[in-house]
Amino acid sequence: MPVVASGFVLALVLVNVWNFMDGIDGLAASQALVAALAYAMFAGIASGAAVAWLGVALAACCAGFLPFNLRMNKAARDSVAAAMAI
Repeated sequence: MPVVASGFVLALVLVNVWNFMDGIDGLAASQALVAALAYAMFAGIASGAAVAWLGVALAACCAGFLPFNLRMNKAARDSVAAAMAI
């Protein structure tokens, strides 16, 4: 039971950290891209190309999303700055 509770708390913390990083221009998408490429590389080495394509597909999705995430609009930038000032 303590393992399940600590796993639940850890999942909540990581979701909040990922949400905070998403407020920074392109940081979450670029880290997901790097993680997907690493998954594809290690999966390709360990189990072949069939599983590695999942990592390549996720990396392609992240790379396609990254240009839209690089520029934040002014309203979102101001709300993040206001939240940091509190």
